Amino acid sequence: SALVSMYATQIVSMDMAPTESSTRVTNCDKCSFYFSSVQIQLFSLIDFCLGSASLSFAFFLYKKLKENFTNVHTAWLSWGCIILGIFLLLNSGFCFAMATSESCRCGIYPARLFTVIVAISSATIGITSLAQQSVFDSYIDDQGGDIGLSAANINIIKDWYFIIAYAFIALSAVQGYKLYLFSGFHRRAALLD
Repeated sequence: SALVSMYATQIVSMDMAPTESSTRVTNCDKCSFYFSSVQIQLFSLIDFCLGSASLSFAFFLYKKLKENFTNVHTAWLSWGCIILGIFLLLNSGFCFAMATSESCRCGIYPARLFTVIVAISSATIGITSLAQQSVFDSYIDDQGGDIGLSAANINIIKDWYFIIAYAFIALSAVQGYKLYLFSGFHRRAALLD
């Protein structure tokens, strides 16, 4: 009788979704969920800072390029920074909401989508920036005075151009790691919520 009762309890517990009171949720799962949540919050803060910096750089270039800002050949990096900055800010909002609130766990789906978009666009912008660096440098050298840039501004833009190109490639790798974190976070959230 006790054996049949234990067997029936095990079958019922297999059919039900595991909850925190279930024996399948261990302290290791709780700790791992907390660690994933903290990492996602940290990456949300990084995304917010990078999105703000990307928009600030685009605004700086807008002020310097003025009427040339609408020309794709001269301002493609600015437009890429605007688009990527907006996606990073949206991504950081969704990630932070899903990591901090049980009622916002559905935010993982748009967060995954924005993470993939950010990873692809940042890799594209980074690789394109490196490939087009000589074109950009020659344009800035030739047209810098005409668009109101001083020699100091030209050097600042060239230095930041190189740094930002590699930062975009690194950002793409970080977004790939975030996608890995999302899979574990989503699985553990389903167990604990």
